[in-house]
Amino acid sequence: YPMPPNATLIKAMYNSRHRNEVELGWQVDGVDQNGSWTGFHLEHRWVSERPNKRGKSNDSHVRMEKRIGTQDWYRTVIQDPDIRSHTVQGLTPTVTYQFRIIPINYRTIGHPSLAKTPGNREEISVVVCGPFLL
Repeated sequence: YPMPPNATLIKAMYNSRHRNEVELGWQVDGVDQNGSWTGFHLEHRWVSERPNKRGKSNDSHVRMEKRIGTQDWYRTVIQDPDIRSHTVQGLTPTVTYQFRIIPINYRTIGHPSLAKTPGNREEISVVVCGPFLL
């Protein structure tokens, strides 16, 4: 089977201030009409946790360091090649995550996109261009 095209993660945004869901969007680069891919692997991993936000016990802290230190990617399989967005739910609000997308083609796995860390909707600033009144 041919190598699937590259995909780029273009959106990674928390959908509320609770930070437990992330909306993701991606595009497929060099799309051909022959259907050279059959779906995607959407992956995420823990990067860090904000200190003193979870539990107070040392045992909890040690477990969290061990969990974050493994750097495992957790995979969601998307079997529809036409899908370009997905919401990941059930995230821990105090943890910072990275996300990436990988196109797949039957038995061939494409290259992963660059990893993205989600932003908050409240942090988006709007720039308005137009005439200035003095």
